Amino acid sequence: MTLISRPFTVSAGKFIRTMVMRRLMRLWYIWLLPLACAAVLAYCYSDVRWIIVALMILLIILPMLMAWAFFTDGLSKEGISCYFPRILEITHHKIVITFLNKEKYEKISTDSEEYQTVTVKAPKPKTIMVEDIEEVTDMGKFLRIKYRDSRTCFIDIPFNIWKDAEHKELMEIIDSWHKNC
Repeated sequence: MTLISRPFTVSAGKFIRTMVMRRLMRLWYIWLLPLACAAVLAYCYSDVRWIIVALMILLIILPMLMAWAFFTDGLSKEGISCYFPRILEITHHKIVITFLNKEKYEKISTDSEEYQTVTVKAPKPKTIMVEDIEEVTDMGKFLRIKYRDSRTCFIDIPFNIWKDAEHKELMEIIDSWHKNC
């Protein structure tokens, strides 16, 4: 049994938000511990300088960590591929993500108001084998499938890309994945 989805996109904001939170939550002690120490010292010594240190950590260092996470993940190959529409082909043995070409409009020249259509070539299809899937989580409006990979280790599959009958078949396929693991 093979299910083929309708074309859909994952919003860039959702992808970046998930990746930044994964990076920052994995290293939570790097930014939370100094912030907590500065707050405790400010309370114990009643010294305004420690409050300033805590604010510097909160308003300077934390945004720098978020920017690092954004540039590391958002500008990666997987991050850029999230802008492309995609079609999923799901079977009992694998998931194939086929990216579609995207059209965008660009000005012909800087001094004219005329636009031309430019086709941006999509990345190569990606295959995820069932053996590489670690976890399937129902997030309410979408399924999050975590898998083993070098960088991006999840894919979000919205439920609204399937018809009702296909949704039931999708759940049967996911149940068969659990039996194989």
